Amino acid sequence: MQLTITSLYAGLSAIFLVYLSMQVIKKRREKQIRILTASDEELASICRAQGNFIEYTPLFLFLLFLLENQSWHQASWGEWLLYGLGDLFLVGRILHAYSLIFHEIKTGDVKFRVWGMLITFTTLSLLAALSIIYWFKASFLS
Repeated sequence: MQLTITSLYAGLSAIFLVYLSMQVIKKRREKQIRILTASDEELASICRAQGNFIEYTPLFLFLLFLLENQSWHQASWGEWLLYGLGDLFLVGRILHAYSLIFHEIKTGDVKFRVWGMLITFTTLSLLAALSIIYWFKASFLS
């Protein structure tokens, strides 16, 4: 069992999490805030970008792992579907983080955060639907 798709997105997610964590550390040093956010809106936004990524990524990786572990993805379309969903998830998370860290604090405009969440929710919903379809086929149609 090779999990090349899950491995790719786990690695990319880890790199992005390190980047987000470095943003938190940089802002903490700049503001000289060691614990929590001291009601600093800018630091709170960066911490939420990191925290939100941590909250959604494990479920994404778990669903991706389950689907990659099933034989149906070996069809030519199945592999590319999982790669496409992985790409979508990362785009959604990057848009969300960009909005919280760089865009909203300066403009007050939340469009990138909204798009990031819509893309994330769509990706997770599609992965969940595929998991349920696989369960149904394996349970009742085999």
